Amino acid sequence: MKFLTTGTRSGLGRHLFERLGGGALTRNTPDSQRRPLFAEGADTILHCAANSTKNVIPEGLWPYVEDNILLTERLTAVPHQTFVFISSVDVYLATPGPHRETETIPVDAARGLYATAKLMSEAAVRSRWDLLQPLWA
Repeated sequence: MKFLTTGTRSGLGRHLFERLGGGALTRNTPDSQRRPLFAEGADTILHCAANSTKNVIPEGLWPYVEDNILLTERLTAVPHQTFVFISSVDVYLATPGPHRETETIPVDAARGLYATAKLMSEAAVRSRWDLLQPLWA
């Protein structure tokens, strides 16, 4: 499979999937369909999915973590050549820009749960990248 795109029910994920095809993954994709997608892998994973729920209640916290952080971590284990993680300007501090990807953002200064979850997801992607780098050198 050339592309595996997440978050294909709306927004950027849906648009990319409609243009590029490949495999589609949403929060409601049953395990029976998810497993083959993960096993087959993709040349490129386009990770657009996010749960941007505001005012998360305690009962909704674990599903929020599963949607935003654990899905990202699972996707990094799917065989792929390129991983594109779509994040958000919300992770940056509320200071005048421009901001850069190389900018260090203190987690305790993140602008809420969504920004913190995005930072944690980025850490999962970087962790997998750092783990695999020696294999590709």
